[in-house]
Amino acid sequence: MNKLLSRYFEENFFIIPIRKNDKRPLFKGWNNYPLSYMETRQYIKEGYNIAVVAKDLWILDFDRHLTERITPNIEKYRAYGTCLQFTPHGYHVFYRDCSEHVIETLKPETVRHGDMYALIAPSKIDGHSYWWLDDMKGEILRL
Repeated sequence: MNKLLSRYFEENFFIIPIRKNDKRPLFKGWNNYPLSYMETRQYIKEGYNIAVVAKDLWILDFDRHLTERITPNIEKYRAYGTCLQFTPHGYHVFYRDCSEHVIETLKPETVRHGDMYALIAPSKIDGHSYWWLDDMKGEILRL
């Protein structure tokens, strides 16, 4: 877990605390106060979820139920060439910059950017975990 948290802070992720087993922020004014590394670690230890605010990110959210949940076709997801996270209902594709053409081509259900947020690992909803393809190795691409 420490390795993953270190990566979040290397990437300058704006981390916020999320209620346990939920997707709602723990506090009002959540988009003004990012957690420190130690605060994030403590919230996770206490069972809270965490999220990244998409300040300088484009997070493409595909809420398609994964038909290959037990053994997903990993190469299909690696083809995005950027960091990808699986969610209980689909997956998130992370970019540093993203053109309208890419969004129109990929057709995500939701695009998160600016003051929008997305849960990140090790968050859980109803016992289902968020997890990174290849443990978040590689870089977050600019398109």
